[in-house]
Amino acid sequence: MNKMNFKSKFSLFSKHNAHKTVDTDISPKDAINQNAIWFQSMEPISYAKNQTKGLYEINDTNIDEVDTKIFRDQLFKILKKQMDHNKKLIKNKFLATSDGSLNVGLNVILIDSLLKVIFKNSYFHSLGNKHYQFTLIAVGGYGRGELSPHSDLDILFLLPNKLRKNDTKKIENVIELILYILWDLGYTVGHSTRTIDDCIEKSRSDLTISTSLLEKRFVAGNNDIYDLLNNKFKTFIDNTKTLDFVEAKLKESETRHKRFGESRYVVEPNVKDGKGGLRDLHTLIWILKFAYKVDTISKLINVGALTKEEAVPFAEAQRFLLSVRCHLHYRANREDDRLAMDAQLEIAKSMNFKNTITHKDVERFMKRYFLATKTVGNLTRIFCAAIETEFNKPLRLSFLSFKKRENITPFSLEVGRLFSYEREILTENPINIIKLFYISHINNIDIHPKTLRQITSLRKLINLKVRQNVEANKMFLNILTSDKDPTRTLRLMNEANILGQFIPEFQKIVGLMQFDMYHSYTVDEHTIFTISNLHSLRSGKFSDFAPLTSSAILEIKSYKSLFVAMLLHDIAKGKKGDHSENGSLIASKICPRLGLNKEETKMVEWLVLHHLLMSKTAFRYELGDPKVIKNFAKQVRSIDKLKSLLALTVADIRGVGPDVWNDWKGALIKELYIKTYDLLKPPQEISKITEPLKSSKELLIRYLNNKGVNDLDIKAYCSKFYNNYWGTFNLPSVVNHYEIFTSMKNYSKKLEVYLSNDSKSKATELLVITPDHHGLFSQISGLVASSGYDIVSAKIITRSDGYALDTFFLQNKERKPISDINLRKKLIETITKGLEGNFNIEKALNIKWKEIPARFRAVKAPIRVIIDNKTSDQYTILDIKCKNAPGVLYKITKIITSLGLQINTANVSTYGDRVVDIFYLKNAFGSKVDDNTTIEKVKNSILEELKEIDYVNQ
Repeated sequence: MNKMNFKSKFSLFSKHNAHKTVDTDISPKDAINQNAIWFQSMEPISYAKNQTKGLYEINDTNIDEVDTKIFRDQLFKILKKQMDHNKKLIKNKFLATSDGSLNVGLNVILIDSLLKVIFKNSYFHSLGNKHYQFTLIAVGGYGRGELSPHSDLDILFLLPNKLRKNDTKKIENVIELILYILWDLGYTVGHSTRTIDDCIEKSRSDLTISTSLLEKRFVAGNNDIYDLLNNKFKTFIDNTKTLDFVEAKLKESETRHKRFGESRYVVEPNVKDGKGGLRDLHTLIWILKFAYKVDTISKLINVGALTKEEAVPFAEAQRFLLSVRCHLHYRANREDDRLAMDAQLEIAKSMNFKNTITHKDVERFMKRYFLATKTVGNLTRIFCAAIETEFNKPLRLSFLSFKKRENITPFSLEVGRLFSYEREILTENPINIIKLFYISHINNIDIHPKTLRQITSLRKLINLKVRQNVEANKMFLNILTSDKDPTRTLRLMNEANILGQFIPEFQKIVGLMQFDMYHSYTVDEHTIFTISNLHSLRSGKFSDFAPLTSSAILEIKSYKSLFVAMLLHDIAKGKKGDHSENGSLIASKICPRLGLNKEETKMVEWLVLHHLLMSKTAFRYELGDPKVIKNFAKQVRSIDKLKSLLALTVADIRGVGPDVWNDWKGALIKELYIKTYDLLKPPQEISKITEPLKSSKELLIRYLNNKGVNDLDIKAYCSKFYNNYWGTFNLPSVVNHYEIFTSMKNYSKKLEVYLSNDSKSKATELLVITPDHHGLFSQISGLVASSGYDIVSAKIITRSDGYALDTFFLQNKERKPISDINLRKKLIETITKGLEGNFNIEKALNIKWKEIPARFRAVKAPIRVIIDNKTSDQYTILDIKCKNAPGVLYKITKIITSLGLQINTANVSTYGDRVVDIFYLKNAFGSKVDDNTTIEKVKNSILEELKEIDYVNQ
């Protein structure tokens, strides 16, 4: 059988129809073809039985042996041989088709046949009669008919209510024998032994037990006992408040989401337990089975809880997620549900995804994955709507709680939520779909799930006419720029596929993953986060960590331009070419439609075009160099653009991921802003920020004067530092440096290694003060890397008396500061030993390189080496972009040193798996490196080294 091409088999994810739930020719009233693959795949065990007709089962056998040990050995040998053979056949079939629904169903069929043989032989061996006194029942996922290759077996040994003590003991012996054989075969078994009444009683108090019994399935033993439990459990469900169960399961999901990440759009999602994953689908199945008293998903269509239009995406999402999970299990040869980056690369190829001009195969695969999880979110709302309609009562959940407001025409209120009683309100005037979200946002009224169900099915009514409607655009712009945080409304519009319909260019970034270890979210989710960050800056919520930006954003001329630019800043990601340039062109078309005037549109175009300018300048270049500031100011040109770009930059960085922003980056952006502000402000303007932003030198002199330090001593100390030092560090840092230098002088120390104790920072500051020598920076970076830490940024400072003051910001492998006291002591000892010549850096780094995890090795980072002699008048700037492998900074700086070049300043910026290193260089004579021979030698030497340490190229 040929490998399945998921592009053609799963209409939900077709290239030209990625945002659609189903094909356009499908109507809810259409008759369902029960032979269709999508329909059959909803119930994997039935699907597998229909596909295989009795294949992949264990042959029945009889072991007639009295001795239990011999009996176990004989049965094990027979079963092991058949199991290995059949599991291999099932695996090969899956690798050929990538059909997860078929695979989990085949695994169930195989285990069912195995358990029947084990049960029969164990029972007869122990009790010697053919009248079964108890039952073996499949529960949980196995009971549901889904068993991934390395999942646990969940089984229930069901006993009748009244058993003699002697019989109970005999049955326990049989159960023990069954479990031993399963363990011998290598299975992890989740098992319980209960009477019928025990099951019902425990179901009243334990949600896990009642849930598992929803999916019980007879496997072997006494069928009458199973039927009795089935009848009693049905009575239990009939007497249980359905909405209580529903609310409990949804709250259980909310708790799980918090544990695994509340966004479904994380870069390395958990296929089973992550938001929008299989467990969320299972939750829907449990809810529907409990609410509608049905035992199969297909029956939900018959009772009207699920339309065909909704059942198709359900089936496709389930099948796709099961396929991904099966690939993960086979790949790891164990239960593994984390879709790590190296796994993404392999599974994309296994599932027959191909590279295109604009997207890698892995990016297309992950977009499909995120669209599947998005479908699960839509289905949750749909099912909540169906259940509320059925029981005529609202669910009491935090995300479904509502307040009554007035002025909601043409809509009504149903249990406090916006409701459309007549479908024609939406179909005859589709602008009301946008109006629905507008009223919801402005009046703080949530939308009834049933109405959300309607607009999801009517999304195609948002056509060119609606998109060009002045009123619709005005309402959308008001949502985006209102005083209330628009995040929740925008996310709901995105989940319902309305946002991408209204702005088609946005649809192209929905579910789009950037395959690196820096961006934590898909592009659409990142964009919504950044808009939320802008609102937090504007409302003062971020004043603690970004006071300057929180103040500046209140002084910009046009909030419209800023928020629209934030919405559009990454809208061209995934298109061929520079996404900033392409995004600016898109903005020029969208802004007039949204109602922005020419001036506002030009501002949006500029902000989108230059949205990376401030971060690139601040993090890569020496801000003590006046030419860098002048060049930046020439591009910005106005105070208003500067303030808008500041807000956009801070919000953008904060939206990349939870641990990306740090105080160091904040200080660099602040410094760039202040220096540029001073260049751009009108001569007559008195800067509001002049006083607190005096140079660190002035502030230190004032501080030391207050401490009673002699003026001559202060002057002598300050004269040893060049101007770039005072522009780099703030007052607390320069005070700390002064105290360290003073202590070193008092104790006649030539070397000091200092680690900061700031627990609030995202990184640990390492300060090394020692007499400068050729290769010092390289040596320190090598010692840090060999200790297992990442350098996220670094600065080199050399005093006029020859002392070096090298500052590094470090994180451990979990992207956190080094807090353990013993680890901090060990790092200081390692650096001290290394600087004294008593540590083998190369040997230690070789060990670290071997410890690189596979997920990191799999990510290929582009390599770029640029030599720039234009940006600075005094220095040659070496700009390197590459993979952030252990010791890469050490390797690069070692080459620079070996070529006889001097590193005056180094700016290190880490972006997950990638690093951008900027070095300010001079040759041995103190001049710029301007001869072509040396330039080519530097470039070629570094490129060759970088290719060697990029493991993807090996």
